[in-house]
Amino acid sequence: MPDPNTYLSRIPELVKGRRFPSMPPEVADEMLAELLAKPNAVTIAIIDTLSEIDDGSDWKSRFLLKALVSQSQDASRAKVQQAFTEALNTDRPASVKTFLVMQLQWIADKDAIDVLTAQLDSDDAALVDAAAATLTAIGKPATKALKQANKNAKGHAKVAIAHALKQIG
Repeated sequence: MPDPNTYLSRIPELVKGRRFPSMPPEVADEMLAELLAKPNAVTIAIIDTLSEIDDGSDWKSRFLLKALVSQSQDASRAKVQQAFTEALNTDRPASVKTFLVMQLQWIADKDAIDVLTAQLDSDDAALVDAAAATLTAIGKPATKALKQANKNAKGHAKVAIAHALKQIG
């Protein structure tokens, strides 16, 4: 199994006052390029370090995963999406899934629709809201899946799906 600390240890510690550290852009770019060149198992190993309770102890993992999303382009974007959706298909705490879905909001395309729609069945309102928002960000290609999910939705999911469909238009 890949060792996520290979990457996490390269992120400087928080500065006094819990401010994010300064990392030279060329160092960050090199690390992200190296990480994107690795198999998805490395990204999933980093995802595996996320804590169920976001108490700040896993800030380096969240920081790195957010950087992967924000810096990914074209083919690497599809690769990051694939790693995140693969992680969503496993047994993880709803809070971790919510974080992953929220990151997907920036890069998800039609290939993520089925995995995101499955999150609408969760009992966790935050996860349902994140999935609905990400499907809204995908737009028209998600309409059919949202309408199908709405047929069996109940409670909070029904409202979130209706809102997503209205937002898409």
